[in-house]
Amino acid sequence: MTNRFRNVQDANSLLARDHRAYLPAGGKLVNVSEEKRRTDRTVIEEAFRRQSAKDVDGFLELFTEDIDARVPWQVPGLTGSNTGRAELRKSLAVLALFDPFAIEIISIDPLLDSDRWLVTAKSDAMVLPTGRPYRQEYVHLLRLRDGKIAQWVTYQNPLNQIYAFDIELPAYD
Repeated sequence: MTNRFRNVQDANSLLARDHRAYLPAGGKLVNVSEEKRRTDRTVIEEAFRRQSAKDVDGFLELFTEDIDARVPWQVPGLTGSNTGRAELRKSLAVLALFDPFAIEIISIDPLLDSDRWLVTAKSDAMVLPTGRPYRQEYVHLLRLRDGKIAQWVTYQNPLNQIYAFDIELPAYD
């Protein structure tokens, strides 16, 4: 078996035959144990459970000290980037604005790099200050390191936030 692939189809073909083989950034074939995959999946599931419960301390325990958490294209007034647990803690204060709040995992899929995951989720909440519903679908790209989440990038529809939080956008000429 070769350690390099000619194209994505070759890599996908191998993955279809042996789901334990993943292609990390270096391009060399590595074997990821089922146990590591189960452990990482459990960490991800627990993170979403704790987030839904608004257990900020428990949620943060699942992250590395140098967590890189981002929400590209975040709306004005909400944090779009956090580096480290302390910054992330400040951003999580937004959870107090929701009641009820729940985030439900739709799917958790491993990526070719053995430490990266694609998670789709949805939320159904109420924003207390506005009384408006907040319904969102998310695509999360996660990277784990040593059994903790080291990177969390969330893609979501900012229009849902603009409506729910009644955010007035600046006028542009």
